[in-house]
Amino acid sequence: MKKALLIFMSVVFLMATSLAFAEVVHHSGSRGVNGKVGDSDHTWAEGWFNELHFPKRISVPLGSVMVDGGNDIDEGSAPALSTADNVACILYDDSSETTGIQFPWSPSSGYVSGMQLQVLISSSVADGTTQYLDWSVFVQDDATAFGSATAQTGVACTEAALSTKNSLITLTLNATAEALITAGSSVVNIELWSSGASGSLGTTEIKAITILEP
Repeated sequence: MKKALLIFMSVVFLMATSLAFAEVVHHSGSRGVNGKVGDSDHTWAEGWFNELHFPKRISVPLGSVMVDGGNDIDEGSAPALSTADNVACILYDDSSETTGIQFPWSPSSGYVSGMQLQVLISSSVADGTTQYLDWSVFVQDDATAFGSATAQTGVACTEAALSTKNSLITLTLNATAEALITAGSSVVNIELWSSGASGSLGTTEIKAITILEP
């Protein structure tokens, strides 16, 4: 009985101490989010938390992309919205199909640099070296002239069994584009396309597109 009473009193004491500390932090003149002393609208803890920047993984819905910047993607477009290996994909029929798909990305206010685009692909042919992804970006800002295409470095696939295995291609934003971005206000239109080796009749099947913002 005494032991239970001691535990109960300890819990009450800890709760009272925590509440008292929170009240002191809120009113004692600690710096809040806006840096002002005595700010009663925000606690120091809230300000510290808001300054943290967590890595983001943004999945791009395949059906939301635009084809060549002007038409929505569907089963009749080229590339088309289709299926491969029992899952949805954006399908490039062969190397003659190179029309880009577009989708926007809005860098958060905490973004500094290092954005990457990860694209999960497969193909109807095993030799992945015939598959190549290329891309460019258009950086847009308020009350600013329209952004023009800023070319990025494409990446070739190296998977030797692409007809039975997926391959994750990682594309990294270059310094030229990074310099154009204003974190928290710029909108970046990303254009991505299949640029397979000439003569390749294999398909390029894009199964997932993920934007990584460190």
